[in-house]
Amino acid sequence: SRSDMHALPGGLLFVPLKDGQLESGPTGPMRVSTDAGRTWGDWPIPQEELRCRTKGPCTVGVAGDYVVVASNYGWIRRSIHAGGWVDITPPKRVPRSADDSGGYELLVLGGGTLIAVANNRVSDSPKGFFRVSKDFGSTWSGSHLNPGVHSNVEQVHGSVLYAACWTKDAIRDGAHTAAQCGLYRSTDLVHWRKATPAEQAALNEARPVSCRRASESVVRVGALLYGISQVPYVEGDAEVKERPESSLFSRVRRILQRSADSCQTWQPVLGTRL
Repeated sequence: SRSDMHALPGGLLFVPLKDGQLESGPTGPMRVSTDAGRTWGDWPIPQEELRCRTKGPCTVGVAGDYVVVASNYGWIRRSIHAGGWVDITPPKRVPRSADDSGGYELLVLGGGTLIAVANNRVSDSPKGFFRVSKDFGSTWSGSHLNPGVHSNVEQVHGSVLYAACWTKDAIRDGAHTAAQCGLYRSTDLVHWRKATPAEQAALNEARPVSCRRASESVVRVGALLYGISQVPYVEGDAEVKERPESSLFSRVRRILQRSADSCQTWQPVLGTRL
C-alpha cells in the first residue's frame, strides 16, 4: 500500500493512503511511534469514512507535539503524548459556488503554526484568503487576503509561506487560461514580496536530489533520514534495490529505509513493510 510519512518529535507517523488516489486521504488507522520505532500504536481517525470522504481534501500534518487531521467535515488534533482527539475546526466560511464545500486546506509552518487556506481557483472574485492559528488550532485569526491580484497560498518551507501568482491574461484557442507569474513569500504572514529567482530555485531544491531519487518521501528524525522506497515485489520478501525508471512492475512493495550519511547510502529498517 501507499503511505504518507511525517516526522514526530523522536518518532515517525505513517498515514495509509489508497493506492493511486492520493487526494482521497487516509484509508485506515495511522501507525505511530514516539520512541524511534521501538514500539508502535494505531490511531484510528474518528468517523473516518465521513471525515475523510473523497469529496474535498483530507490531510494529516504534524504541528509541534500535535497531529492534525483536516477535512471538509472538520479539523481535529491529538497530542502525541496523551489524551484523545479535540475539535479545532476553523470558523465557517461562505461557499463560493455549488461545487465549493466550504472547507479549508491545511498547511503547517516549521514552528507549528497552522494555516487554514481557502484559495479561489475558479472565479476572479472574491480573492482567496487564509486564517492563522499560533496555538495549534485553539484560536484562529481573522481572514488574511492572498497577495497580489490572483494567487494561491500552497507551499511552506520552514517558517516561510509561499503563494503562487497567476494571471488570466494568457489566451489559448480563443479562451483565457491561467498562467503562472512567479511566487510571493511571507515570513510574518502579513507582508508579502515577490520571491527572487534564487529563492524560487532554493525552494525547488529544498530536498537533496539524491533523496528525491532514492525515495518517495524523506523526513529527518534527529540525525537520521527515513525514506519510503518503491521496490519490485519478490515472493516472500522485497528486493532492496532502486526501481529502474524505464521498467514497469505489475506489483511493487514499499519499504522503509534509513540513512545516517545524508542520503549517500540507505539500509532497510528490518521488519517494516508499508
